[in-house]
Amino acid sequence: MTGSAFADFQYTETSTVTGGMMAGTMKMMGVFSKDARKASQPMNTTVSVRGNKMRREMSDGGIEIWDLDGRRIIHVDSKKKTYSVVTFDQMRQQMEEARQKAAAHNKRKTEDPQMKMTPKVKITQGTGTKKLLGHTAKEVKVRIDMEMESTDPKAKGQSANMWTTSDQWLAPVTGYDEIKRFYVRMAKEMDWVPGEMSGVNMQMAPAMAELRKNTVKMEGMPLLTNTSVGMTGSGPGAAAQPQAE
Repeated sequence: MTGSAFADFQYTETSTVTGGMMAGTMKMMGVFSKDARKASQPMNTTVSVRGNKMRREMSDGGIEIWDLDGRRIIHVDSKKKTYSVVTFDQMRQQMEEARQKAAAHNKRKTEDPQMKMTPKVKITQGTGTKKLLGHTAKEVKVRIDMEMESTDPKAKGQSANMWTTSDQWLAPVTGYDEIKRFYVRMAKEMDWVPGEMSGVNMQMAPAMAELRKNTVKMEGMPLLTNTSVGMTGSGPGAAAQPQAE
């Protein structure tokens, strides 16, 4: 984390794929593609907040600026020296159109259901602590399961489970509340709650509501997050194949 005279709060995060099918695929594709090799490298993002503006600067040269006073989002390509602007009203219109399309798609599925989906969310407070960046961080484990069971008579007995686990280490960091307050103001300006788009699927709505309710209670800044995703399947012709990444 770094501080800056040009921001009320600033930090840098690094994301990298360390294993699993995705890492293997990118390694294989990297032999043929320079872009694929870049995708397998760690991605650094610097986030700065000052008042009603947030700037996200990526190591690939992309910059995103959220301007709450101007009610706009500015995308900058520093390599090509180009930029584009999307207003909050335009963004909300795009989100509403996507919501309507998803709702219509889900309605067709409900009229002719082929799969029953049961989402589950579990948040567990860990007992361990870890020293990170000069802070004592506490562990929080989050697991989301999407249990799917076929209702098609031709595929009777087939089921699958898509899962995501997130092992987070959180610690109180001076100034991080400014980031949280910015997101609250942003949600109010756009009349939008992160994760709401997933709620267009009525089967997902209860799980997403539970996730939002619990994440609000999580205190501290995530200093380290280990995330794994995968899928297992069962039934005739479906072998269980965990794919942690």
